[in-house]
Amino acid sequence: MRIGTYYRYLVARRLDLPLSGNRLLDIGCYDGFLLSHVDATFKVGIDTEPVAAFSDIQYVQGDFLEHNFGQERFDRVFALDVLEHVKEDRMFVEKVVSLLSADGIAIISTPSKAISVFPPFAQAWVDRKWDHSHRRGYTRQEIGRLANGQNAKLISWNCSLFRFFYLPLSLLWRTCPPLAKLLLRAITIIDARLSGGDSGFYYVILTSQAQVPTNL
Repeated sequence: MRIGTYYRYLVARRLDLPLSGNRLLDIGCYDGFLLSHVDATFKVGIDTEPVAAFSDIQYVQGDFLEHNFGQERFDRVFALDVLEHVKEDRMFVEKVVSLLSADGIAIISTPSKAISVFPPFAQAWVDRKWDHSHRRGYTRQEIGRLANGQNAKLISWNCSLFRFFYLPLSLLWRTCPPLAKLLLRAITIIDARLSGGDSGFYYVILTSQAQVPTNL
């Protein structure tokens, strides 16, 4: 499990996002940690390089935009910190919504374009290392245009402490994961009190077109 995976799970819980459903799809699932912590009867995780760590998850290796899901529809679709890696981001969002059941909900997270985790001289190198080749993130306006025509709600999560302590936390994650998890839980509680702002992450909640729209 990656440090970002665990932190995103803590944030989703702290924001009380609607994770539970009967049929779940996680795009960019990696090892399926998020799916493993949500009750459901049917779980699918898709990733270009999935790690099959949980027996109750159906892992699919492939590109989400190219994969044919047939008539499958899902109550929940997750795409956490995936959108910034996708060239055809509008097509991505449209396909996510098309896979929702009548009362389905999609949860997408993505960095703000203004996010900064490292000093300016190192941030460009980190962006390349993290494969932010198409974009490093979005502005509120860009997300609004991207979700145009979709039923969407935006939640800001500034993650001030997580960004400030990211480097020592990532080192601790490699050497003492239990302590790192304990600190991450404490940081998430404090970050929730400082959640406003545009220097962290955005969580976009999308619903099927049959539901009442909520404007960004």
